[in-house]
Amino acid sequence: MTRTALTSNPEELARLERDSVRAARAAQRFAAAVLVLALGVLWSIGREPIPESIGEAGGPATSAIEAPTPADAGGAADLPPQGGALVPPPPALTEAPPGMVAVPAGSFVMGRADGGEDERPPHEVTLGAYFIDATEVTVDAYLACVERGPCRAPGPRCPGPGADRPTHPVACVDWNQAQSYCSWVGKRLPTEAEWEKAARGGDQRPYPWGHAPPTCVRVAFNDRGEDPGAVRGCGRGASWPVGSFAAGASPYGALDMAGNVWEWVADHWSPDYYAESPRTDPSGPESGDMRVRRGGSWRSLGVFLPSAVRGRMDPAERNEIVGFRCAKSP
Repeated sequence: MTRTALTSNPEELARLERDSVRAARAAQRFAAAVLVLALGVLWSIGREPIPESIGEAGGPATSAIEAPTPADAGGAADLPPQGGALVPPPPALTEAPPGMVAVPAGSFVMGRADGGEDERPPHEVTLGAYFIDATEVTVDAYLACVERGPCRAPGPRCPGPGADRPTHPVACVDWNQAQSYCSWVGKRLPTEAEWEKAARGGDQRPYPWGHAPPTCVRVAFNDRGEDPGAVRGCGRGASWPVGSFAAGASPYGALDMAGNVWEWVADHWSPDYYAESPRTDPSGPESGDMRVRRGGSWRSLGVFLPSAVRGRMDPAERNEIVGFRCAKSP
């Protein structure tokens, strides 16, 4: 049969047209599949590994802000949705400044149901990524600001036991002194919400290290109870050098988030703030007579060491068991 005879037949012409359309559609589907596969391979090659955030016993290593996990982001994993479109890759990782640890963006439950009235109700809070000091600010670091910057010397109740040791946490500084130091080094005081997330992470653990009760392996605190003659601070009767308790590290590698010295944070204190707190990046009440302190000290009983516990204090007061650490936005 000749080509002319074949193509002049109406039935044959219709069949050839249908076959041609099916072949073209199959080719389009194959090309689209190849394109999606190629883009996926390129994306996988370009993704960066996440470095370790906790160092050896000497203290936390420089860490990185991790891309939000599905639990942090509140959504599904980064898989191509139906239709073949690819989810954009996560942002590049950012190294934490020296002496700080990174806390990734995401949500956590702030407060606790079985705590004091000002710790209730527990509520979900979403924070952007930030950095926080790996340890409390030391005597040596603060005195550098006194000598070369705007900081005033610690109050007359210090130096107390151990306060002349350069690696101990500075104490006897009021809220404004703490804020001045943080500004001098290009940082700020953490908000109360930032402090609590850095201390306990996102799994509602009661302590930075987990669920086990406090011991002197993990934290400098009053392990002797109410005995007035007991030497508090795990036998030292004073603060400890910062970073002495590697076993008490928080999920992000921050040390001394419980015990050693209480820590000033940025927020004003209000007993019912949690009932009206914004759910995204809360910064505390607009005004108030008291500022919040967090974490407990070497004199504190174990009941004051859970990460949700809120303390309050006159911002002008200086106390030998109250210090601070700083935070920084990326």
